Amino acid sequence: MHVLSFEVQDNDVEENRSLLGVKLQSEGANYDVVKRVCGAASSLFFVVYVVVLLVVSILSKRTPNIQCYMLSSIGPDDGVFFVVGDWGRRGSDSQQTATSLMVSTARCILPQFIISTGDNFYPHGLEHAADPQILDTFKNVYSSHSLQVPWYAVLGNHDYGDTLTSQQLSNCSNPPPESLSECQPGCCYSPLWQVTAANLDSRWRLEQGVHKLQFPNLELDIFFMDTSPFIKHYREQPWANNIGGLSFQDAQLQQIILQSLLQNSSARRKIVVGHHPVKSYGEHCTAPGGSDCDDMSWLHPLLQEHKVLAYFSGHEHDLQYMVEGSPAVAYVVSGAGSDIRYGEFDGRDIPTNSTFVRDDTGFVAVVLRKDSMSLYYIVGSSNFPAYRVTLGV
Repeated sequence: MHVLSFEVQDNDVEENRSLLGVKLQSEGANYDVVKRVCGAASSLFFVVYVVVLLVVSILSKRTPNIQCYMLSSIGPDDGVFFVVGDWGRRGSDSQQTATSLMVSTARCILPQFIISTGDNFYPHGLEHAADPQILDTFKNVYSSHSLQVPWYAVLGNHDYGDTLTSQQLSNCSNPPPESLSECQPGCCYSPLWQVTAANLDSRWRLEQGVHKLQFPNLELDIFFMDTSPFIKHYREQPWANNIGGLSFQDAQLQQIILQSLLQNSSARRKIVVGHHPVKSYGEHCTAPGGSDCDDMSWLHPLLQEHKVLAYFSGHEHDLQYMVEGSPAVAYVVSGAGSDIRYGEFDGRDIPTNSTFVRDDTGFVAVVLRKDSMSLYYIVGSSNFPAYRVTLGV
């Protein structure tokens, strides 16, 4: 792993000052005047030079510049897609950093599509069909030409309304109305608004529940699943009753549908996408009370049974890579699209073999070739991928 920090060297400052301190020869009083002028010019130049260094340093940190030679060349039959999660924070500085990383990487390897692993709109999801978050958090942030590709998204817990309190929902009817047209102002948070968000941006593709997308030219099937219905403690929360929310979901039925879709897939390569991880060293699975991976543990044998190459998730605000079982399943956590839990892995027993963790802003770039799938972990603190792994398929 090669890490190159953003640094601006200032070793040439004194040299440049000395270059301006040219010894001028003159006669009489003119010599002293010229000397004072040159001294003032030298001091002024030094101040300007330092200011320029600071500006360049700040801009360098704000706009990472991925080195293309560290990414493999792409052939005409290869596929490229990006995976980013937990990004929806109205264009915050951290979200803009991740966006700059995606744009910089796209100059090297242009994605054919982008996968969002959920928590698309913080803090509680969308409240109506024309919610300004669709523009402030998505359309106006990911505006670069290179990101004008389909975005295939899944729902996260915040998209369902997580962190809405009983007080905030105290004026809402109980039981909830049967349709969004019947809900009261302030009571209309619903994951269903993200299904219709494509009306405001044609890139956006999201379906609730479980569904499959086929990419025949890549010999790839991608299975998208809604994982919040499987997290047991969510059902006790007041926001579970939001229209189209967890109270309306049948987790067992979704499990049956996923198994059927996997069983009937003839694709040579299969990957599954959900918000909640199956394996993780982050706080949702290893901190006291962190039981989310336990609630998702049923998925691991199903992925093994159907020889799924990788499971992509978010939820943890970091980047991770793990491999489990035989046949092996790669677990990819990409939830670093905005706010990060810095220091999350401190003091935790994490194996070094075939494992990568990083508490840094970033995303995962995926390159599919004829017989392999390469994962590049792109982070804000480096001009180079922080980690790269290639899986044979």
